[in-house]
Amino acid sequence: MKEYLFPIRKVVFFVFLLSSLGLKSQNIGEPTNLLAIVNIVTENSVPIESKEEYVNAEMTITDPDHLYDYSGETQIRGRGNHTWEVPPKKPYKIKLNKKASLMGLPENKHWALMAHWMTQTWSSNYFAFEMARKIGMGWQPHMVPVEVILNGQFIGLYFIQETIRIVEGRLDIFEQKDGNIDSEDLPYGWLVEVDNSIEEGQVNVEEWPGGPINWITPHSPEDLNSLQYEWLENEFTQLGLESYIFETDNPSLFQHIDITSLARYSLVRDILFDGDAYYGSWYFHKDKGEDSKWIVGPMWDCQLRFRDHDDLLLNSLEIFTYLTRFKYMDGIRRYPQYWTAVYEEWNKFFPDQFEETLLYLKEMQERLAIPMENDWAVWPSQLAIVDFTDSYTCYEEIETALRGNAQIFDEALLRQMASKEAVMPDDIEIERLGNEFQIRGNFVSLDAYNVLGQKLSIYESNSSAFKISFGNSSVVIIKAITSSGETIERKIAR
Repeated sequence: MKEYLFPIRKVVFFVFLLSSLGLKSQNIGEPTNLLAIVNIVTENSVPIESKEEYVNAEMTITDPDHLYDYSGETQIRGRGNHTWEVPPKKPYKIKLNKKASLMGLPENKHWALMAHWMTQTWSSNYFAFEMARKIGMGWQPHMVPVEVILNGQFIGLYFIQETIRIVEGRLDIFEQKDGNIDSEDLPYGWLVEVDNSIEEGQVNVEEWPGGPINWITPHSPEDLNSLQYEWLENEFTQLGLESYIFETDNPSLFQHIDITSLARYSLVRDILFDGDAYYGSWYFHKDKGEDSKWIVGPMWDCQLRFRDHDDLLLNSLEIFTYLTRFKYMDGIRRYPQYWTAVYEEWNKFFPDQFEETLLYLKEMQERLAIPMENDWAVWPSQLAIVDFTDSYTCYEEIETALRGNAQIFDEALLRQMASKEAVMPDDIEIERLGNEFQIRGNFVSLDAYNVLGQKLSIYESNSSAFKISFGNSSVVIIKAITSSGETIERKIAR
């Protein structure tokens, strides 16, 4: 099976090999001046070598139109796990000495300067954040492209990105204080992350009794007392139990976690076919209010993976099951209530809002065509693991991946739901005959379509029996008017 893996996880060895052979990227070139230029000078020009210790620095931003010029003192350090350790192009955490608006975004002290060493990673996140906003997930991090000079050396295309914090202008919910002992506030004002790396201050929870350990990183409150630690430990222990103890009627799981937010989050990850989904950077938050539940999100650290259209032959959502191998989801996905929510939210998004989101990405790709190619000159090692050498081909590859993933998911989801959708009136019968089916009934009109909306041929067996071929599709949509005047629309699975 042809497969393109866009996340950088599989290229770790390759990058390590380049570095060990002395083939590190040579920092060459100059800014294109098509984007704002971020100029950072650290105190005494010391290098940034740690993601724990901040370095004092001066930072200026010069916008081509001078709308978002900035100058101020800051602190800077490395950030990330894998992205800090492996790629030669490093991401950074910015902590301004005073709150400020950067590139027109709401004021804050805390920002990320994201490297997105492989072009696909910024595209994945840019698409994912916009998709999440469109499907109703609320605030998502905004990212603005800039070009960066660090201690006099041009280091390429970066993105100023909002970090996830409980604060007005970002995740605007009630915030519980560090060390809180007020039992009334204890269940509210949380921002936590199901993590994929061990950090200090985490709450370690068995996914089920005797099962793997989930690392829960509290971001707000961050410094937990014993009361807060015990409460959060119990919450995620209970979530794990509810995920695996299957309840058909009114499951307690969905009294605990908001099912719509979970469905929306899953859609974003599934359309990216994100290999890191549910494995890390999986955020949950909980506001204060009556009947408050855990809300899934915001999105962070999204990666795009391309699967060949031949996967359609699998005709089921099994092609997405590898996404569920971690962190509760293989238990949650047994619930029909979950799939109903996914189905409803997907139909709101696809295809119209999907096309709008692709256009949103395409416009940014076009804007960054020259800065991207300039960045590849600065960091040429990233080109050694992709099939494109120009920005146009790059976008084509990414668009093909997203369209392919969406079509595969749409057909698989339709098949998952088709058994319910295909219930026919008593006077209409369906008989499956291999790669085709026969429908019997008295119709005034009868039409058949594939999931792309293309009309299919219908062959009349006799005056009341009609044959329709599935062709390459796993689902056929029937639209008919019966002789009694009833209008029906049904999805028939292969």
